Amino acid sequence: MHVASESTRDTRGALDGCAEERSGLCHHRAVRGAADRTLTDALNSALFYTGVVTGLAGLLSLIRPLRRVGIRTRRRGLLVVTVGTVFALGTTLLPNPIHTTAARAMLVDQWLPEWQFGEYHERRVRASPEQLFAAIRRVRSSDIFLFRALTYLRNPSRDGQGEHILNPPDGKPILDVALAGGFILLGEETDRELLLGAVVIAPPEITRTAPRGNVPSLDPALFRTLGRPGFARVVLNFRVVPELNGWTRVTTETRVHAVDRMTQRQFAQYWRVIYPGSWIIRWSWLRAIEMRLAP
Repeated sequence: MHVASESTRDTRGALDGCAEERSGLCHHRAVRGAADRTLTDALNSALFYTGVVTGLAGLLSLIRPLRRVGIRTRRRGLLVVTVGTVFALGTTLLPNPIHTTAARAMLVDQWLPEWQFGEYHERRVRASPEQLFAAIRRVRSSDIFLFRALTYLRNPSRDGQGEHILNPPDGKPILDVALAGGFILLGEETDRELLLGAVVIAPPEITRTAPRGNVPSLDPALFRTLGRPGFARVVLNFRVVPELNGWTRVTTETRVHAVDRMTQRQFAQYWRVIYPGSWIIRWSWLRAIEMRLAP
């Protein structure tokens, strides 16, 4: 793998008009580019949690020194707490590289061709694209491993809240819940790709009055125009790619673009913390899609 550079040209530009996509060659190039970009976010999150664990070890040593890990005195424990805390906070200040793509073959490329944060997952399934695309819409929160537990950590005060992706009812498809609670449908290509979008950070004058900080009357046309400081937008897609011998590849990609440096730093603090849980949810989501295939 190659770590993403300061400005990354998406290798999926090769997918535009690529006759080899069905054979998997172009898709392999795309996966490699996506994996390179995801590595940056995973590494930054790992560094953050390294600092957190180090700080906790030092904190415990203030009560009883952890001699087995080399913290033999409380004074050294205090030093370890300080180093771990500074290290963890420092990772939230690390700038994320800006990724760009010239490709326009996919909806996600058309709607958010520039972003700083993201993750990508895929799964090969023996099913038709039509079957998988229908299964995508049937998945519920209860189908996704640890979904409710992990979203509870991000949203513990659920009493009195309406339905949204962090407070989903058990019996409703999760995409329907998302679309009813802040996300909008940006585009859909039947049996190929589905793209949702939302605003994850908005200026204070909006968040003070809007429910859950959502932009009032958000629609696809407005979504495109939110390029002024204070905004961060997210897109989430599901895509199915037919392969040979009855196999289909289902993928999901999340991209976040923060307009200005201050908003990027604000989102980076959040992203470093929730990235492991988000990774588990996305990976489990694809597994749930496979499990939801009609018999």
